[in-house]
Amino acid sequence: MTVVLLAVTAFFQRRPLRIRSWMFVPLGAAAGVSAWNTIVKDAPFDAVMLVRIFLTMFVVAVIVFSFQSWFGDSYIRSLLKMWVAGIAFNGLAALAVSLGVVSFAGILTQATGERLSGLASHPNSLAFSVSLAIAPCLFLVAKERSKILWVSCLVLILWGGLLSESRAALLVGLPALGLATVISIARSRFSSVAWPVLIIGAVGAWFLVPLVLADSRLAGGAGALSDAGRSALNESALNLFLRNPLTGAGFESQAGVSVPLTVLTAGGILFAVGYYGFVFSPVPTLWRHWRSTIAPYGLITVAVLVSFGFFNPVFMERATYWPILIAAALCVEPRSGDARTTSV
Repeated sequence: MTVVLLAVTAFFQRRPLRIRSWMFVPLGAAAGVSAWNTIVKDAPFDAVMLVRIFLTMFVVAVIVFSFQSWFGDSYIRSLLKMWVAGIAFNGLAALAVSLGVVSFAGILTQATGERLSGLASHPNSLAFSVSLAIAPCLFLVAKERSKILWVSCLVLILWGGLLSESRAALLVGLPALGLATVISIARSRFSSVAWPVLIIGAVGAWFLVPLVLADSRLAGGAGALSDAGRSALNESALNLFLRNPLTGAGFESQAGVSVPLTVLTAGGILFAVGYYGFVFSPVPTLWRHWRSTIAPYGLITVAVLVSFGFFNPVFMERATYWPILIAAALCVEPRSGDARTTSV
């Protein structure tokens, strides 16, 4: 719907679309890989995957940078607020299910078991979304006036991560929470008390974190069956990639329980370069504008995205790229010298 409104607005109001060359990289790589595998290996052309890449990566980038150009920073900052609120609502849904208030059985297609998914199809999808939302939510806690609202969202986000019982959420989310908290305190007007607070927090974490981990799937032997299955799938995926290193085996044959292996088996080195080229494209902007209020949180979110991907194959989730692209757009105003502009 946003794509349609974007095109209509650009056409009738003569507004320029902010399109940069790096936005095409994953889509171009995927199209090239699919065409090659179809022509040379007689594999089916996966148009559905190309549409997913187009909508989740290229279109999101165009929306964020175009809307910033049209409506200003306050508008896309509102987009970030809605994104964080949506992830918090996902955590609230998981909490409501855990309390027996609601049930999505027969309504949503979800993985069964004790682990909760919120509104997502799988607990790992819930875990991924809440892990991505930790740093952006702490940014809003630090910079917005509605502290109670965003602290409440942060609680729901963290609670959702715990209810998902994802080991990746703990391994990636906890460091993200600690680092974003350190940055928030260091950049606040209470920075003079930052070190005492951090020392107290570190001591508290020393005692509390082991208690949290003891009841999690990180406890000894808790995830042994899952680990065995993951190892077998990843070994099979690695062998598949080694047989097709340059262009992969095709998107219909993607395998592995991690983003690097999924990307490599689907499109080989060519698509991996395109995918990670897109993921890391905002990093130089965020790094150059480190003193910007949102840049450190954006960099943490990039680290969360990449790190979580080593544990789960989450590279086409629809919520993924919004906060990173919004952070990059908020760091610097678009200029004609660093953007390719198309008037429709």
